[in-house]
Amino acid sequence: MRALCVSLFLIVCTAACTSAPELEGFDAHAWRNDPEGCKGDRVAQVNALLSQKEKLIGKGQQEIIALLGSPSEHELYQRTRKFFYYPVDPIATCPEADSGPDNPRVLSLRFNALDMCNEVILRY
Repeated sequence: MRALCVSLFLIVCTAACTSAPELEGFDAHAWRNDPEGCKGDRVAQVNALLSQKEKLIGKGQQEIIALLGSPSEHELYQRTRKFFYYPVDPIATCPEADSGPDNPRVLSLRFNALDMCNEVILRY
C-alpha cells in the first residue's frame, strides 16, 4: 500500500511540474499580454512560433497554456480531442478593428485523447 501511495505521489508531482517549452526569438510575455491581437504583438511573434512548432508537438495542454496563455476559444471534439484557438490578427472587438484584415488569422493547436499537441497550424 505504501509503495502505491509513493508511486501515486510521484506521478502527481511529475504532472504538476510541467514547464513551458523554450522558443528562440519568441516573446511569450508579449504574446500573452495581447490576448485578442489588438496591440499587434502576436503578429510580430507568430513567425518565430511557427518556425519552431515542432517544439510544441507532444506537449500537454498545461505546457501550452504556460507558454501561450489561455486560449481565446477551445473546442472539445469526439474521443476527447480538443482544439485551442489563439487570434493572431486583431479581432472584431478590438477598438480599431476596422483597420485589421477582413479574414483574421488564428493559431490552432489540436490535442489528441492523451492530452498531447499533435498539430499546430495558422488558419485564415
